[in-house]
Amino acid sequence: MCFWWPTKLRLNNSGIMGCHNPLFRLAAGQTVLLHVESRQMVNFSRRSPLWKSALLSAMLLSVATSGCVKVPVRVPAKTEGPEGKLVDPSTIQPGTTTREQVLRDWGWSDSHVDSERLFVGSMRRSTRKDTGFYVGAAIPVYMGNEREWEIQNLFLEFDEKGVVTKGYFVSDFHLVHELASCAARTSPPALDLSKAIRIKSNINLKSLPPVFHSHYMGNGTLVLAADALEFHPDSEAANNHPVRVAPHQLKGFRDCGKDKCLELGGMSRDYSIAELSLGPADVFTILRYLRQLAPSAISSAE
Repeated sequence: MCFWWPTKLRLNNSGIMGCHNPLFRLAAGQTVLLHVESRQMVNFSRRSPLWKSALLSAMLLSVATSGCVKVPVRVPAKTEGPEGKLVDPSTIQPGTTTREQVLRDWGWSDSHVDSERLFVGSMRRSTRKDTGFYVGAAIPVYMGNEREWEIQNLFLEFDEKGVVTKGYFVSDFHLVHELASCAARTSPPALDLSKAIRIKSNINLKSLPPVFHSHYMGNGTLVLAADALEFHPDSEAANNHPVRVAPHQLKGFRDCGKDKCLELGGMSRDYSIAELSLGPADVFTILRYLRQLAPSAISSAE
C-alpha cells in the first residue's frame, strides 16, 4: 500500500521540521487530507507540544496502513534527446541562436507549430526524484529514490529576424495558457478558412457540474470552418451524428489536465463542454481560429 506526500520537507538533527498541506493517497483510492491553515512552518521538534500528538498520529497511521511513502524532491533538471541520450537546452542562447540552428539541432523534437515566431519541441524531462520510505515498523526504512520523467515542451520565441528572444519549458497541463500568451505577443497571421481545416482528436462532450452527463464520441474530427465548428465522430462511434456549433457559441478554451476543454454556449446542458486530446500544433491552430471568429473565448486563457 503506497502513499503520496507532495510537499517540501526540511530536515535537521531533530528530524522533520515542517510541511505544508500534506496529502496521503492510498493505493486503493481512499484519500486522507491533513489541512494546515497557517502558512507558518509547523514545528515537530521534540521540544514542541505538537511532537507527542504528531508521533502518536504517525504510529497509528503506520499500524493501520503499513506500506510505503513517497516524497518528491527537487533535483537538477535532465532532458532526454534521441535514443535516450541527454541533451543540454542551455546551448540555446537568446540573442544569438537562430531559427535555422534550432531546426538543425532540435528538429527531432519539433511538434510542427505553424508559426515563424515560435518553435515548440516535445521531449522527456525530469526535475524531481521520488524518495521512498517503508512505514509500519517503529522506524521508517529508506527505500531509495528514482527520477520522475514527463513529457515537457520547449518553447522558443523568435524576433522578426529569426533570432531566439526567450526559451522556457511548459508542461502539457499549461499548453493553452502559454500558447495563447505567445499568440497575443506575436500576432500570428489569420488562417485561410476558404477551405475547412480538419483536426483529428479524441472527443468527449459532457455537461457542467454538479450534473455529470457524458457523450463520448471517441476518435473523431474537429472541422474548423468560417461559419461553424463541427465535431464529427468516426463512423464506428456509438454517438455518430455530428454536432455543429456557431462561432458565437464558442465561450472559452482552456487547459483541463492534459486534455483541453472548449466551452459551448446555447447548447443543451449535456453538450456544455467538449473535452479534446490535442498536441501543441493543434492547440495553436484552434487558438488562431478563435482569435479570428470568437476572440472572447480566449481572453481568459491569455
